[in-house]
Amino acid sequence: LDPALVVATRQSALALPVEGRTPALLDGPAFPAAGDAAVLEGAAYLIHTSGSTGVPKPVRVGRAALAGYVAALAGRYGLDAADRVLLFARPSFDVALEEVLPSLAAGACLVLPQRDVPTGPELVAVLAARGVTVANLPTSYFLAVREELSEALGDGRWAPRLLVLGGERLPAAALAGLAERTRATVLNAYGVTEATVTSTVHEVTAADLAGSAEIPLGTELPGTRVHVLDEGLRPLPAGGVGELAVGGGALADGYLGLDEVTAARFVTVPALGGERVYRTGDRGFRDLDGRLWFLGRQDNQVKLRGYRIELEEIEAAASAELGGRSCAVVLDRESAGGPRLVGFLEGADRPDQAALHAALSLRLPGGLVPGSWVALEAMPVLPGGKPDRAALGRLLAELPEPGEEPTGAREFTEPGLALVAGAWREVLGHDRFAADSHFFEVGGHSLLAAQLAAWLEPHLGSRPPLRVLFQNPVLADQARALTGGRS
Repeated sequence: LDPALVVATRQSALALPVEGRTPALLDGPAFPAAGDAAVLEGAAYLIHTSGSTGVPKPVRVGRAALAGYVAALAGRYGLDAADRVLLFARPSFDVALEEVLPSLAAGACLVLPQRDVPTGPELVAVLAARGVTVANLPTSYFLAVREELSEALGDGRWAPRLLVLGGERLPAAALAGLAERTRATVLNAYGVTEATVTSTVHEVTAADLAGSAEIPLGTELPGTRVHVLDEGLRPLPAGGVGELAVGGGALADGYLGLDEVTAARFVTVPALGGERVYRTGDRGFRDLDGRLWFLGRQDNQVKLRGYRIELEEIEAAASAELGGRSCAVVLDRESAGGPRLVGFLEGADRPDQAALHAALSLRLPGGLVPGSWVALEAMPVLPGGKPDRAALGRLLAELPEPGEEPTGAREFTEPGLALVAGAWREVLGHDRFAADSHFFEVGGHSLLAAQLAAWLEPHLGSRPPLRVLFQNPVLADQARALTGGRS
């Protein structure tokens, strides 16, 4: 073993098989100060983001960047030992660092829900029973459970002091009826993995709810700088629309082993005095009050349920799975069941949806697997040969809503099949499906799959693992897997 730093207690240090290292004792005066230069050298963590070539990009964040970020966020959120902070994000996502490290640094208590993706009632039960004072939720998840949260705030079951939302655009209408039910501060947070999670926050006000369609990104955390740059990497004045670029102490080191990609995204800007910044690819502007606003993406990266996704990564995986067949993926934001990924394939032959979904689930995280695929005789392309996503977006408007075209009989006479069909009807909000329908083709997605598992739990005696639902997305198969065809 050759660790950079050994952290232990006096007793556990005696049992550690590490020689030649002086432990930093948690229960002794030798624990290093936060500003200790030796401690802050090197990498703090490595985390992967979606990659446009089909290969995820490993982001290397330094210890100094993380330490400065933790101090800045703890101060901005006003965390102290009296707080009870909800640990909602999975450990594999960097938002978990935002929930864990500043909380522990401030002496706050972390509250862990029992489920990775709790339903609205389950979340409220945890928030109320554990006295959570600070909750940080993805915007898309908040939209799915806001009715339950609003009721809990209104009847006093939950009385937080801080609610942080982030990961996607926050429409002002989403907060209607909720803001007046709580005295909590509501923050809209924005950031990127390459600049250590969160860069800006905005405290939602009554004026925001009354006068704008969306909530602004706000202003920077201490030690972070966000610039609006034109195509020549020159800073734009207030009102000028350009690319958002993040600089300051929280900037990541770059992409490990990807020097060319690092050089393209992490750039030195002469017009900013040689400052090094990360080009986010997000478009926006700064208003006369100094607040930043988000206007969309410059490239093919999208956000779905709080996570940034490179559409090319999905396309590369699908093309490889289908023997090089041309394909394109777009995000349908107008679907009645919520945002969903839709894939388009060149060629009249439509693939086996269940088989393709299962194969891609082995290559990609569940949230990156499109729920449905559409076969096109010819793929619309731009002059350079790339898929014309605008044209594909227009095609989406002509497609039926998920579940409008059932593919078989809808008589669910077998008890097990009827039970699971009832669960589908409850979480999807419609009954336009058949025994051979695919959950992700009729409006389902990963968040609804979690709700499906929760709905089935009292009927099955235990909550079915999400992997079983993903591996058996066809209704009849899912019913057999969950109930064994029992009566």
